[in-house]
Amino acid sequence: MEVSKLPENMQQYLSEAKEVLTEKEYQEILADMQKVMSEFPEHMLKSLHFLSPKEMRQDNSKKEIAETSRYQNIYEAIGAPDLEEDALWFELSELVNKKEELTGYGSLNSDEKMIFLVDGFEREINNGGFLQFFSNSIGVYSHELLEVLKKIKAGESYSLVRDAIGVFNPQEEHHQNIDIESSLTGKSRDALDVLENKYHDNYQNLSNLLINYIRRES
Repeated sequence: MEVSKLPENMQQYLSEAKEVLTEKEYQEILADMQKVMSEFPEHMLKSLHFLSPKEMRQDNSKKEIAETSRYQNIYEAIGAPDLEEDALWFELSELVNKKEELTGYGSLNSDEKMIFLVDGFEREINNGGFLQFFSNSIGVYSHELLEVLKKIKAGESYSLVRDAIGVFNPQEEHHQNIDIESSLTGKSRDALDVLENKYHDNYQNLSNLLINYIRRES
């Protein structure tokens, strides 16, 4: 099927689909288009309306989240009276990371982004310190994380992350941070280790601070 010969509305739909969907999903869309063309006369094709690929992905995301969590969104989980702190944070992490996986970071609202960043930061620094945080994919959001720590008034953590950013100088592309990590001097690595130890010695419960912030602002 030659896409260039399709009506403009169908070409536009396929163009967006190619940007948003995986190759497998895109090929499935093409197969659906062929079926549509066999069922409708040519003059009717121009007036057909299709659910945009972005809307379709978000709709599928909601369905998958509903299948894996008993809560529809983070606010429903935060409002649940029967969840203790650790269980609540687990639910929030599952909801946000699943949504990010299915529809991308840009689809998250501001509260979901804060949960995603704090959750990712804590996971990485607990497993491999600041070095692992900056060099993994979450590291591209280092400066956004800093703003989150400021908002939730995590002063000690804010200062340590700010100083660590000054040592590593993370960029907004993952491959750039991998290159930085590979060329980092021993002195810089030692400085990050010192900051990591201070982080653990002066640990702040970031998840609790964030949950309380969202409750106040919602």
